[in-house]
Amino acid sequence: MKTKQEVQKIIMLYIGKANIIIADDEVRTCEQIESMLKGYSYINIIGIANTDEEEIKLIEELKPDVVVTDLMRNHEFTGLDIIKEYAEKEISPKFVVVSFSPNYSLCHRYKNITNCIHKFPEINGSELAYKILCAKRIIWKEEQDRLILKEERQHFLEKVTKIIVWIIIIINI
Repeated sequence: MKTKQEVQKIIMLYIGKANIIIADDEVRTCEQIESMLKGYSYINIIGIANTDEEEIKLIEELKPDVVVTDLMRNHEFTGLDIIKEYAEKEISPKFVVVSFSPNYSLCHRYKNITNCIHKFPEINGSELAYKILCAKRIIWKEEQDRLILKEERQHFLEKVTKIIVWIIIIINI
């Protein structure tokens, strides 16, 4: 049986640390989430936002892998508005939604929401860390797929180039 530290080292070796932003309009909620995640070496909290503007600014500047956010807020935007905005972008952070509201229909509407956790006060750090890890694994898989496509495209171009060269040689003979 592997220890927690050994498991975390294996995770970081294969998929790297998950750089995350915590975003909620309740400062206390952000503090609770931060406290829950402190013991996980594969999670790197790179920013905390308490307003919509801060969240958008941090996402744009820090380019996190994952944003842990709430859906409903008492501001100009909701967490859902921000998720919608980033769903349109080719490369977007993944969102792990923590909320008091169990509105799963909203959670599964957008491809960039990887997990929805409702009943926020009842979750524990290991459950949240696992959801973040799942989101990071999805990102890692998407990156691998992009690399494979790039290699396949490169291989295809090399083959086409060889064919064109042979055609030119044959025409000139």
